[in-house]
Amino acid sequence: MSMLPRCREIAPADGVASCEVRFFEGQGVHPLQADIRVTAPLALECARCLEPMTRTVSVASRLTFVFSDEQAEHVEADTEPVVLGREGRVRLTDLVEDEILMAVPVMPVHEAPCAEVGPGRPWESGQIEEPSAEDEKDNPFAALAALKRNGGGKE
Repeated sequence: MSMLPRCREIAPADGVASCEVRFFEGQGVHPLQADIRVTAPLALECARCLEPMTRTVSVASRLTFVFSDEQAEHVEADTEPVVLGREGRVRLTDLVEDEILMAVPVMPVHEAPCAEVGPGRPWESGQIEEPSAEDEKDNPFAALAALKRNGGGKE
């Protein structure tokens, strides 16, 4: 994945992406389309335990090549428009990078339960201990709770 500069930050050291692109003649006013399939390993950080992890993403898309943003508005709903620009060209590596970057999960997590969270970090595990009786004495809301239990202080 070293040939994909925008993906270097999320590429594992030994990561190899595979892609298949099939160009074909489209129907109607958009004469050129392509099917693209990309599989790539990503080096990510688990959102639960903050440990590094590798996740392989696979994505398949149908692309429709157009020459303007106006034409892009009129492509079929199941395709992604690709604006070729003035020269009528597009770099294949840009298409592959776009597909990989769009496949990055927003909140990557391990598929299996995460390893134990170290001591002193209970907030990261979601397992915060219940407050003890001593904690309730120092709690500024304990007095409000007592008032509520006693009828709100009405006499």
